Amino acid sequence: MIRVLAMLLLLLGCSPEGVPSSDTAIIRPDWKGSHFSQVKWSPDGKQISYIKDNELWVKNLSSGKNRELLSDITKIAWIDSKKILYFMSDDKVVRGILGIFDLEKEQNSIFSKSVPWSNTLAVHDQIAYLGMDERGVGTQRLTEPKSLNELEIPLSTGRKFMLSPRGDRILFLESSTKKSRGILMDNVMLYDIATRKVERIERLQFEVIYSYCWSSDGKFLAFAAQLPGDTQNLFIYKIGSDKEPAMLPLPDNASYMDWSPISNQIIMATVGQPSGNEVRIINIPNELLQ
Repeated sequence: MIRVLAMLLLLLGCSPEGVPSSDTAIIRPDWKGSHFSQVKWSPDGKQISYIKDNELWVKNLSSGKNRELLSDITKIAWIDSKKILYFMSDDKVVRGILGIFDLEKEQNSIFSKSVPWSNTLAVHDQIAYLGMDERGVGTQRLTEPKSLNELEIPLSTGRKFMLSPRGDRILFLESSTKKSRGILMDNVMLYDIATRKVERIERLQFEVIYSYCWSSDGKFLAFAAQLPGDTQNLFIYKIGSDKEPAMLPLPDNASYMDWSPISNQIIMATVGQPSGNEVRIINIPNELLQ
């Protein structure tokens, strides 16, 4: 009964004008069985970008129009609502290219060549953040192509990170010494960029974390995760709270998530679906964000 009520809450709520309502598949399966990743909202909340089988696409949520922009793309991040920063690689080399695509001018420009392979890409205040495996997170000013620096963040090899909306903290995962069914559980860590201090969120420890994101105001964290012995669910946690995170069942298995900048909606890509993978939008009930 609790899960039924939770699902009803998940499916209720209003959507901003021009944005599909909750639990809406905005991109449906195609005959190729395509894989979707890197789903992200534009800063104005009017478009989404995503990678479809290494092709960069953008969808206008009001018109429903999809546009293919580039190929051989592995990572993307919005600079503003008109420009997208991307990392291009053929997956056969350990280095790639950083470029910028201007949606308004429909122009593509190479920003920096021979950039170390990045497993995560984020942008804030004209600074690009690149996940560089065990070397931590590199920063590069978009006005200075040769300004690559490295932050002292103890990321495990291959771990991804999420930059906060204000650009002041980095969320990342760290394997704990605790095991569940033979699997090392994940600890949730926060790194303060100004003080360079790392703290663990004690209330959060999962058997598996599939995806995670910040709320647009930086007050909440969302996780598509699995507790020991359970199936995948959506967890919403208020940073600094001494309460357990709220839990909602996910309509599908989420592989990538992003929180809308203008509403309490999360966009996600599904993976491993018998009928094909999709990109969906779900609402976060206001009751969980108090």
